[in-house]
Amino acid sequence: MASAPAKCDWLILLPDQEGAMEKRLSVRPRHFDGMQPRVDSGAWKMGGATLDEPPAEGSPLKFNGSFIVAHAATKEEALEEIKKDVYATSGVWDLDNGDLANAGLMPVVVVFGGKITIFPLKVAFIKP
Repeated sequence: MASAPAKCDWLILLPDQEGAMEKRLSVRPRHFDGMQPRVDSGAWKMGGATLDEPPAEGSPLKFNGSFIVAHAATKEEALEEIKKDVYATSGVWDLDNGDLANAGLMPVVVVFGGKITIFPLKVAFIKP
């Protein structure tokens, strides 16, 4: 009898649709309410917003997407949880252009296509 695949961490980068800032802000409270059960269950371990630039004191954040570290057995399982989020169902996230990488023990500096990519983040939650 085959055993179930072991769960691992998946880094998910979700760009926002062009011009989605107003929609993002309007559904943000529902996004936070909806993510809490995923955080409590351990399905989502860390997440937050990706930004166009580092935050400046007294200035609004310039969101351009989100990142989530999901804990799942497969990419498909991780993606199913993403698709249920209000940012996905309301059209904030551009699901056609997101990136799902096996995070495993990947460092914070993420390597894509042989290039190091470093980008500013606003962490919203961390659950070990």
